[in-house]
Amino acid sequence: MLKVTWLVTVASGLVFAGNLLVNPGFEDWLDDSTPAGWSVENRSKTGVFRETDTVFQGRSSCQFVRRELAAGNNYGLIQRVPVQAGLWYVLSCRTWDDNPEVSIGVGVSWRKQDSTYISSSGTTYSRDSSGWVSVRDSVRAPAQAAWADFRVRTYAPSGMSQRRRCFLDEMWFGTADPDPDTVRVWFAKDSLALRLIDFIGQARYSLDYCHYNSSRADVVQAIIDAHRRGVKVRIVTDNTRLDDSWVQQVRAEGIRVWSDSIGPSPDDLMHNKFAVRDLADDDSTNDWVWVASYNPNEGELRADCALEIPHSGLARAYRLEFEQMWGGTGPDPEPANAKFHSAKKDVQPTHQFLLDGYPACVYFSPQDRPVDTIARLTAQAQRHVLFGIFAFTHDGLGDAMIGRWQDSVWVGGVIDKSGLFAQGAEYPRLVANGIPVYEDSVPFGEKIIHEKIMVIDSCTTVAGSANWSGAGNAQNDENVIVTGSPGIAQRFLAELTQRFWEATHPGIKGDKRTGFRHQPTGPTLVRSLDRLPSGVLITDVCGRVVQERKRPSPGVYYVGSAHELLEAGGSIPRRFVVVR
Repeated sequence: MLKVTWLVTVASGLVFAGNLLVNPGFEDWLDDSTPAGWSVENRSKTGVFRETDTVFQGRSSCQFVRRELAAGNNYGLIQRVPVQAGLWYVLSCRTWDDNPEVSIGVGVSWRKQDSTYISSSGTTYSRDSSGWVSVRDSVRAPAQAAWADFRVRTYAPSGMSQRRRCFLDEMWFGTADPDPDTVRVWFAKDSLALRLIDFIGQARYSLDYCHYNSSRADVVQAIIDAHRRGVKVRIVTDNTRLDDSWVQQVRAEGIRVWSDSIGPSPDDLMHNKFAVRDLADDDSTNDWVWVASYNPNEGELRADCALEIPHSGLARAYRLEFEQMWGGTGPDPEPANAKFHSAKKDVQPTHQFLLDGYPACVYFSPQDRPVDTIARLTAQAQRHVLFGIFAFTHDGLGDAMIGRWQDSVWVGGVIDKSGLFAQGAEYPRLVANGIPVYEDSVPFGEKIIHEKIMVIDSCTTVAGSANWSGAGNAQNDENVIVTGSPGIAQRFLAELTQRFWEATHPGIKGDKRTGFRHQPTGPTLVRSLDRLPSGVLITDVCGRVVQERKRPSPGVYYVGSAHELLEAGGSIPRRFVVVR
């Protein structure tokens, strides 16, 4: 069985970022009741046995037999590993638990260098299943933490009628994710409405649905179908939608719909577009959040995006925001406690998470001023900033882009035509400073770019509902998610380069050719790649070397010496070429 180990550089030196646990798959045993590397807590309460018939992978697994019938007295296995304070860690395991009277709980206790106890992170529990399922969560080591006691125990919240057994395999505790690339990224070409219908269709317990508008009939029917099969559905929307037919339709089914009509600023928008699925049950493996810019409206087809993220922590953050607007945790809104717009507070215990082994942060408007955060991230760019946005009037973000451009960092993007010259628009100022920013030329549907996305240095991705404006930053109810996964960034880069190429294609907008060609540190427009120097390396957006220079497909290509491309670490060099 192949075990993968990553090496990650941090401020204090080198830290092995793979699995920190010894014998995580229970392949090695000192005897048939003692797995090597693990401490057995109390054999009279929980029996531990080597298992060779019911195995997830490898030669063996671990069978737990809970002998204590009464609730409490939870025991199992513990392993102590070194950690670094402030870092995020992923914990996970595979469990087979097919009885409702018992479950497996996985958690962490933190200790100082001298082993003094600090605190414990919350326990994540298994769910009943007739096969192997994954239990997973992410936790952050507190200040002064030097050791972590990774623990896995049996739990019987209401007691048991007789002894019960369950199985464990493939334990994991480390700073990288054992199963990376779990996030699903969708764009208009992926049929966003159908993806959202699939997301809703998989809800089994709860669905918290928070959308500015949602008039598409098949999406509305998916919400109603979820309600009819017993899913606890709650909806928050903008006050201007309360008389819409889709709201009347779901209300007729008994689904509660709440809005920002209570104020304090009825003219501000409840502009979120997110949904949280199944967080309200006891199963940590089915907690998903849907988030980004897509409004599922009847007859609309725009350049939009969405992310489906399986992550209990992020799902919990979005539900906390939902319930701040809902006014409570129950099935009915509580008007006396509900808060929208400027009345909202920061209710998040943390904004930082670990997603697929990389940092992820979530911010909400107006309490977190997320566009200010985007400006700060932009000001830290080292290689490039590429973006696509519906509306852009935020001066601080415009200043950050101009500052990076003047420091020779490549900046470019596309803005929807409706907002190019709106009051306070940043477009004229960016163009006046020589930055290659263009009116969109989305070729399908309503020909609108509705996305609010950015990629910085081929690593940091920004997405969400907030336009880059004063209202998006400090008035409306909005959200922004920032991820550090290069894999997610590459998928957004492909979308952005497509939007950028459309906007600069001379067959679509001939008057743009001069400004595009004359940017000294920006891209160059060419008809074929054989006009470029023979000594350079040319790659496509996926990093593949282009062999045929004379007749390449239209698109965006990156140009530089092999050394430059290597030094860029896979990010976009400052010079790239658009082929029409």
